[in-house]
Amino acid sequence: MRSAEREGRSALVCGLPCVSMAVTILLKSFAGDECGATAIEYGLITALVAVFLIGALSALGTNMSSEFAEIGSAVK
Repeated sequence: MRSAEREGRSALVCGLPCVSMAVTILLKSFAGDECGATAIEYGLITALVAVFLIGALSALGTNMSSEFAEIGSAVK
């Protein structure tokens, strides 16, 4: 057991070897944490829906513009 642990001090304040151990523990807990994965998945789905809508509305807008031009020329 390390002297810092025997004295009850945190591993983050006892020196360089303890810092590397704390970083290792932090990275392991970060790799095992899946809380943000769902938010990222929802973000990707939203982005895909937005891309689809932009493409569909752009094509629809072009078609509508030509239809209104035909109607306008027929009315004159």
